Amino acid sequence: MSDSSVVHMPNPGQCLVAKELGIDVAALTNADVAVALIEEKLGKEAVEVRARWFVLSVLRHLSKEKWTALPESQLSDARQISLAKDCLAVEGFSTSLRTVTKDNRTKYRLLGFASKRDTGRGVLSTSSKAYKMAVCVLQEDGLVDVEKRKVNSSPKNGQKNSKYKKTARLEEAAETSVSRNKGVAGRVKRQDYFSDELMNVVNNTLSFPGKNQAGSMSEKEFADLEEALSKVDPGMAQENWKFQSNEDRWSLCLGVLAGAGFFVFVGLLFL
Repeated sequence: MSDSSVVHMPNPGQCLVAKELGIDVAALTNADVAVALIEEKLGKEAVEVRARWFVLSVLRHLSKEKWTALPESQLSDARQISLAKDCLAVEGFSTSLRTVTKDNRTKYRLLGFASKRDTGRGVLSTSSKAYKMAVCVLQEDGLVDVEKRKVNSSPKNGQKNSKYKKTARLEEAAETSVSRNKGVAGRVKRQDYFSDELMNVVNNTLSFPGKNQAGSMSEKEFADLEEALSKVDPGMAQENWKFQSNEDRWSLCLGVLAGAGFFVFVGLLFL
């Protein structure tokens, strides 16, 4: 005998809803008839009532309670209706709810939830979109402890600690590597700076970084030197120096510096 030919009796929740709607319980010969009569009475409100039973079923599951009827949830009717409307306002909830409660045995009753669906026992899967959306609504409403659920759903402590320690080590190694690279880059930058600066003029005093840099002098560097000397004593600067070789240029520089030193020495004698 096929399952479609089996007659399923209405569940206690369906009988309770039918009674509240004024339907003769004796007329509920099976679950299909009960659902048909209930939805005929509810009309457009049928979806809202189904959502109400569904979301309260999810709350019961998360709270690990054993309610047999909605009033046992300690939530007022207005609060239950509000939760149902909040779920229906979530895009995709109505479609998922219609899919997971396609079998009449799953409508208008407090359902159970597990990893696998078992319609015969009134158990639905926790992987459905409707279930997950209902969980989110309950969390936002403050009826579910989010942190507690995270702890319960987390891996074993040993696995968790091992994973976190490994992650921490990787992050620390990455930070150390970044800091080291920054330090090297800083040193290279400073070295490049000093190697590019042949001469610094500070408070009208000329200073040479090192003897190893005296071997070559570009046109631009020579022009910078000429400008610096002009600032020290404009009278020392010639209008147009034609020296081409590095030796000539350095001879001129040393001669100018020697002359400047002589005048400074003479000036100090008469002070």
